[in-house]
Amino acid sequence: AIFIFSSFPRPSEVMGIPILDAPVHAAEFFFLPILTFRAFRNSSWRFLAERFGRMGFLFSLFYAATDEVHQFFVPSRSASLADLGWDWTGIFLGALVYRAVKTRDQRVREALP
Repeated sequence: AIFIFSSFPRPSEVMGIPILDAPVHAAEFFFLPILTFRAFRNSSWRFLAERFGRMGFLFSLFYAATDEVHQFFVPSRSASLADLGWDWTGIFLGALVYRAVKTRDQRVREALP
């Protein structure tokens, strides 16, 4: 979905409301590490399953960088280090939320009789 959305020209507004680019970048990349962690954790490849956190995080960072390169070639779009920073911010926040939820779930399970 990220690749498809970044293939379209960037609208400056939707229904008369201006679009702020930075929060959109962070929001769309927020879910990438969460989904990647789940996929890698359940992978049949032992290498990925044992290192799902690190590999998922690195994959997400790499994907964000390649998405910015892709936008360089899309008419009316541009690659930007600022956008990459916002992508990485979303990835970092998504990874933090994933870890916090998993830690909480583990503590709840350990507290059960």
